[in-house]
Amino acid sequence: MVYCHICKIYLKSMNAFLTHHRWKHNGMTTKEYYDLYLKKAGEEFCETPGCTNKCGFYSMGVGYYKHCSKKCSIDHLNSSGKMKEAKIKKNGFYNNNRKKANKTCLKRYGVKNVSQIEEVKEKKKETSLKNNGYEHWVGSDEHLDWMNNGGAAYCNRFIKNPSKPQLELFRLCQETLPYPVLNYPCGRYSIDIAVPVLNLAIEYDGSYWHPDEKYDAYRQEQIEKEGWIFLRYIDEVPELTKFKKDVGYLL
Repeated sequence: MVYCHICKIYLKSMNAFLTHHRWKHNGMTTKEYYDLYLKKAGEEFCETPGCTNKCGFYSMGVGYYKHCSKKCSIDHLNSSGKMKEAKIKKNGFYNNNRKKANKTCLKRYGVKNVSQIEEVKEKKKETSLKNNGYEHWVGSDEHLDWMNNGGAAYCNRFIKNPSKPQLELFRLCQETLPYPVLNYPCGRYSIDIAVPVLNLAIEYDGSYWHPDEKYDAYRQEQIEKEGWIFLRYIDEVPELTKFKKDVGYLL
């Protein structure tokens, strides 16, 4: 039973109430009715601690969304431990997407990433050579021309979500180094964290996303030719004391 506060009558169901409201009170939206008669104090605000944004209205039966965005929803679940608990219960570990893929690939092929399989590498090269005339677009004359003529700056515009380790490393830089910059464009490349006044390039490499060591070495060599000094961390974010020592050794 749903009570209509305007007509002072009960309707059999929410569907019946919505039909009644549409015909009898069509000058008032369901949100306006909800705000006037049903809304609880502060209900429209996001439930994520520290967030003061307002949420959108969902329906007469539910009211407002509990979070203002998907990010806030995930942050709240993470902070409460519910998401972590559910993922550990289901998969045996927390960061399930990547680790689950790694586990499956390691079990089937003996490597964490299918791109590390030699047969796959060769097949990719053959297909690219057949279709395009080069084994890999990155590093080809066509790719270098495109990157040198605005492509690098274009790509850099889309780097909006750096990884968590990269952000942690950036915070260390903010504490110890002058004017660090995230995703700094350099020719045809982008440096993870750059300190332009010191010509210092700092990079974090996760082994999952950086299986090609030869390419990383070539890329570093090209950036060093522009006068940059490199500091690279692989699968680790150092403690503050170690970071200061590493920077001091280079400079």
